[in-house]
Amino acid sequence: MAAGLLFADGDISAKLACYGGLWLIAIGTLIVAYAVGTSVLQWAYQRGDALTAVGTATMVTNAVPIAAGFVLLGETPPSGTRAVLQIAAFVCLVVSAVALRRQQAPQADQPSPGSGLERRIQENDGISR
Repeated sequence: MAAGLLFADGDISAKLACYGGLWLIAIGTLIVAYAVGTSVLQWAYQRGDALTAVGTATMVTNAVPIAAGFVLLGETPPSGTRAVLQIAAFVCLVVSAVALRRQQAPQADQPSPGSGLERRIQENDGISR
């Protein structure tokens, strides 16, 4: 989730930088947010389930700038059928993020993630090179 928030910060910074003038300062936060976000996402890939990490990051990356557009930047939602569809899509995005965020415990007959690598390291520990 942290990677998604950092990428969202980069997206919002890009939008602000497009306004020009004093908002060009946002280019600094854009670079920092994307760089740190990439590192955090790589860390999440190595420490947990890759599909959960990328799914959650992608959904947060999309949801936060949409909400920020309305709340912070004063964008107005469309009216009529388009408004209903856009709100429904946003709700689906948030519900999907919540569903992906739930951690499932590994089943008893399946090894936990990373245990195969740990076993191979232990087996090769006594081998001289």
